[in-house]
Amino acid sequence: MKTSKLLLLTFIGLILSIMTVTIDLLDRDRFISADMLPTAAKTYLQKYFPDGNVAYAKIKNDIVKTTYEVGVNNGYELEFTNDGMLLDVDY
Repeated sequence: MKTSKLLLLTFIGLILSIMTVTIDLLDRDRFISADMLPTAAKTYLQKYFPDGNVAYAKIKNDIVKTTYEVGVNNGYELEFTNDGMLLDVDY
């Protein structure tokens, strides 16, 4: 009886640890090249920032959604949805 309880608690602890690590990995931002942006985001950048001065691009993975953040050399920061639609612009 004690062995099965200990085994159950160990299993639950292992599952919780795996879930914590998985959530932590999903909730990380990582830098990508501008070529890896969705097509609609690249089209927007080419239209409104024709010089192509992208300072950085990163993918932001949250548990619920994925977005793309793009910094342009003139100080603008843009955020796009997973399919490349513009969400927000900051200067």
